[in-house]
Amino acid sequence: MSLSFDHTSSVAHALARLRLRKAPRTILSDYAATLLNHSESPEREDLIRLISLDPLMSVWILKRANSSYYGLRSTVDSLSRAIDVLEEGAIAGMFADTFGAQKASQEDLPSDSPDALTRHSVATALISALMASGDNRTRGFAFTAGLLHDIGKHVFTLNFPEEAAKMYSNSSLWDSLQGTDLISVEQLAFCSDHREVGEFIARKMHFPETITDVLRSHADPSSLPSTHESFQMVCIVNAASFAATALGYAAGEAVSWERCTADGRWNKLITSRLVNWDQTGSLLSDIEAGRNVIDEFLEFEVNRSKTLIKSDSQPIRMDKEPVHSARQRSHGQSNRGDHIQS
Repeated sequence: MSLSFDHTSSVAHALARLRLRKAPRTILSDYAATLLNHSESPEREDLIRLISLDPLMSVWILKRANSSYYGLRSTVDSLSRAIDVLEEGAIAGMFADTFGAQKASQEDLPSDSPDALTRHSVATALISALMASGDNRTRGFAFTAGLLHDIGKHVFTLNFPEEAAKMYSNSSLWDSLQGTDLISVEQLAFCSDHREVGEFIARKMHFPETITDVLRSHADPSSLPSTHESFQMVCIVNAASFAATALGYAAGEAVSWERCTADGRWNKLITSRLVNWDQTGSLLSDIEAGRNVIDEFLEFEVNRSKTLIKSDSQPIRMDKEPVHSARQRSHGQSNRGDHIQS
């Protein structure tokens, strides 16, 4: 009698056991208290930066904006548009719900200092927005796709903190695993990989297909035909993640900037007209010049210093996350019964 391994069944079982809720960072719970007490609320751009520093919370914000409750004719594919749709009170309520549900002590709260994985996600988001062609809405989508591309890793970190901390840090683990790819290591450790978890979350949360495509295929753009509607964004996020790693925002095995610049994906982006640069050197130079604004974004603390990133003086401009002159928000109350059960 032979035994066979049903990978699909194993993955489904592993995904069903994953917990997707966590206590928000202290600064998020502070912000929720501020809004719920009817105190002065932060600027809209501050709010985008604040939520971006907690990618798992960004997932719930995007899910809420795509709820049928709001009756939108089109799906919401960016964090910026999601904030336009939702009332600030609803956002604050989501923070408070998540925070309260965890019943975490002050000592258990996550640090306000972004970890390596969050730093990588934010850096990828900013570089993706820089590289994206089109209007502000397209750049907003690119920012969100870059921010969430590794959301599966964030879920692994939440559920398996010790194992994930070794896997998604620039640790000695990768010195002993030379020649082994991350996907294989994840499947051995977690019975699934971050791409499968990302797609699972996107479908569970009813995200737009364009977001789902990025979460599923960003590690291997060749899995999509070049004519696919998401092919361009998948290639951009893939390259942005690689560049973020090389710039020092690694969440796993490190890559040198020299190795990054010599990689063939940059020439493919340009020759395939997936970006608006004519030469790889100028594209890479613009990306490298954005290191300072990435650092400023990661150090951002809303309503504490009242200091904003000055977008008009930075290589990667933060106004590439779209800013709408009129908010299109519903005036309904927050629906607090839509938590995904673990």
